[in-house]
Amino acid sequence: MGKIGSYINQTHPDFDSRSYGYAKLSGMLRDLRGLQFRTDEASRMFCRKIPFLELVKLLDESFNKFKSAKGWAHIEAVGKYVKPRWNWQEWGFESFPELLAKVDHVELADDSMRMRPATEKSQAV
Repeated sequence: MGKIGSYINQTHPDFDSRSYGYAKLSGMLRDLRGLQFRTDEASRMFCRKIPFLELVKLLDESFNKFKSAKGWAHIEAVGKYVKPRWNWQEWGFESFPELLAKVDHVELADDSMRMRPATEKSQAV
């Protein structure tokens, strides 16, 4: 996190997270989707970008394999297909539905999901 703060200060010296309603940069970054955080034993905070683009491609592929005539696929079937190819637990998600809830153009209903088309403004994260 320190390197991120240093980079921002070097490239945009007038940047202040308080201008965006955050007391600290870390709080601002935590609210961004698509980043994973961890703290080490020395209380240093680390973050990394979650590769959602890879995930969305895989979700599209698996969704098309398992979708019904009505355009929905069972979350469990898609999850079983995705799990060996993209381990969501490695990225800090406890369950596949928790991960799906973070992907903008995935719609969830009961035990099913569907992919909405991505618009120019929406992103995978």
